[in-house]
Amino acid sequence: MLVVITKILGTVIVIGACVFAALYMLKTIENPSSEFATYAEMEASGLMEARWIPKIIPKSAFEISETHNVDTNIVRISFRFSPKDISIAESECRSESVKSMNLVFKCTEGILTLTNDGHGYFTSE
Repeated sequence: MLVVITKILGTVIVIGACVFAALYMLKTIENPSSEFATYAEMEASGLMEARWIPKIIPKSAFEISETHNVDTNIVRISFRFSPKDISIAESECRSESVKSMNLVFKCTEGILTLTNDGHGYFTSE
């Protein structure tokens, strides 16, 4: 009896581990993410040409993190940049508001937020 229970328990653990691994892989496949040290590295990745990353990100951007969902097409990007480098946002987007030292731009591709201390955020939602 104890041998049967041990075998059943072992099977349940293996199945549970397989289900967890499958769900983790599915999340990773549906939500790929990338890290880039510089704008040039991001540009070279091909994600801008594939339209996952919009061209409104300041060219001075660095420490860039990007995640996109292949099912919903939602993109989220965070980065650091030179606070003086906002001309692309000003020319390509509409200034929505200035909140707590943040410039918020409504762009065709989504919402771009640029802070006075050089942090930037983009979301396509």
